[in-house]
Amino acid sequence: MGVWHVMLVVLVSSGIVLGEVMDIRRQVETLVNAHNQERRSRLLYASNMREMTWDANLARDAELWSSNCLYQRPPREQYDVGSNLFLDYDLVHNDATISRLVNRSLTSWSNSRHFVYGPECRKGCSYVQMINAETNRLGCALTTCMSLRTSRTSFSHASLMVCFYSPRLIYQGSLPFEKGSACSQCPEDTFCRSGLCAEPGVPAVPLAYESRTTPVPFNFVIKDELTSTEKYYLKLIHNRLRKDQSLDELNWDDALERWANHVINCNINFPGPKHAFTNFHRLEQTMEAYRAVYTWQSEGSNTYLQHVQGCRAPIGSARCNHLTNVLQPMTTSMGCATKSCPNYTRQLVCIYDNEVDRTFGRHPAPNRLMASGRHENAQSHDNIWNRFRNRRGGKQHPQEV
Repeated sequence: MGVWHVMLVVLVSSGIVLGEVMDIRRQVETLVNAHNQERRSRLLYASNMREMTWDANLARDAELWSSNCLYQRPPREQYDVGSNLFLDYDLVHNDATISRLVNRSLTSWSNSRHFVYGPECRKGCSYVQMINAETNRLGCALTTCMSLRTSRTSFSHASLMVCFYSPRLIYQGSLPFEKGSACSQCPEDTFCRSGLCAEPGVPAVPLAYESRTTPVPFNFVIKDELTSTEKYYLKLIHNRLRKDQSLDELNWDDALERWANHVINCNINFPGPKHAFTNFHRLEQTMEAYRAVYTWQSEGSNTYLQHVQGCRAPIGSARCNHLTNVLQPMTTSMGCATKSCPNYTRQLVCIYDNEVDRTFGRHPAPNRLMASGRHENAQSHDNIWNRFRNRRGGKQHPQEV
C-alpha cells in the first residue's frame, strides 16, 4: 500500500523538485473498468480477449517513470512494458481535477478506435494497446510537473498521466485479438466473466482499492511548519497568477512569515496586521500547501462566496476573496505559515502587504472589512491580540519584538 502515498521526487544534485505523484486510488476502478469496457465491446467481436486487472507493481513503475516529467515512452531495456501517455497543460490539485484528467486521458486513448490497421499503428497505438488481447495487467500514475519536457519543447505547470501494460503489445499490422464469439477462444487457465477471459481468484479491481475513501498511508508523517519546497512554490505560483494579470511580483518577507506563525490557529482565523490582506485555508495533511492557491484561483472575482476558511482585507477596503487578496496591485510582500491541526489537517495562513506602508506606519483606520461583509473596528483587533497573547502565555505581538 505504500506505493499510493503522495511523494515528491527530488533531483538530489540540484535540489529541484521534478514531479509530485498524486494519489489516484479513487480512480483505479474507473481506469480498470474503462479498459474492460473497450475490450468487451461488441464492435470488436473478440473471442480471446483477457480481462484487464490492476497491478500494483506496474503502478509503482509508472510512478517512477512519470516523476521524471518526460513526455515520452520509457526505453524497453528499462521497462519491458506497453505504455500510454497523456499530457494536460494544468496542475491537478484535488479529487475533482484528478477525476477529470483521468477521464480525459481515457477518452484521448480510445478516440482513435476507428483507425485503419496497417504496417504501423501511428495515432492508433494507444487504443491498440488498450485492446490487445494478451495484455491483462495495468498500472497507472498521475504526476504534476512544474516543468514537463517533450522531445521538442517544455511546458510549465503541467500534469502527466502514464499507464503501463503487461504483457506489452507487439504490433504486427493486424488485429490484436482473434475474431469470434466472446470467450469462445479463452486460454485454458481462464474462465469467462462478463465477456472477458478472467483468471480464477483474481478480481479486476483489488479489494484494497474498491473503497472510495482515501486512507492515511502507513508511513504517513505529520507536517507542521512549511517546508522550503512549499515556500518556494507558494511564492512561484502566487507570482505566476500575478504575472498573468501584469502585476509586479511579490517578495517573500520574513516579517510577514513571523506574523503568520504568530496568528495561526486551528480554531479561529486571527488576521494579520491592520494594513494587510490575509488568506486562510484548511489543508489535508497529504496535500502540499501551495496547492491551496489553485483552489483560490477558481474563485475569480466573486467576493460574495461563503468561505469556511475565509479572507481578511485592510480597514476600509472592498470585500475580498482569496484570489482578490493574491492579486492586490499595490502589495509587494507575502509570508505564509502552516500548523498541524486535528483530523490529519493543516491550517494555512498567508499575509500580504506593501512594505512601504508597513515601514512608514500607513495603516488605514477605523474599520476592517471581513470576508462575510461585517466590519471590525481597530480596537477589537487590539483586543483579539491581547486575548491571543494571554492564551499563548504572554507571547509578544510581532510588532512588539
